[in-house]
Amino acid sequence: TPNKPVDFTDVDELIERDIKAGFPGAVLAVVKNGELIKLTAYGDAKQYQQNELMLLRPEPMQTNTLFDLASNTKIFATNFALMKLINE
Repeated sequence: TPNKPVDFTDVDELIERDIKAGFPGAVLAVVKNGELIKLTAYGDAKQYQQNELMLLRPEPMQTNTLFDLASNTKIFATNFALMKLINE
């Protein structure tokens, strides 16, 4: 059925496991048929000060947290490289 809710429990658990293993945080947005069906923030947006000392209270990730271009480039470059390797 088109309105059946999608279960993202496995994805949520995967991201939470990665955060417990040291990944700082993430924001997941899923769009299906032009409709936003999931928007979730996980972990921390900022854990360290400018001097590389850990913050006493990390800044939690928000669904509107902005990521710098370098963060996005890593994802896209890795995906394109993997797709090329698989294709070859």
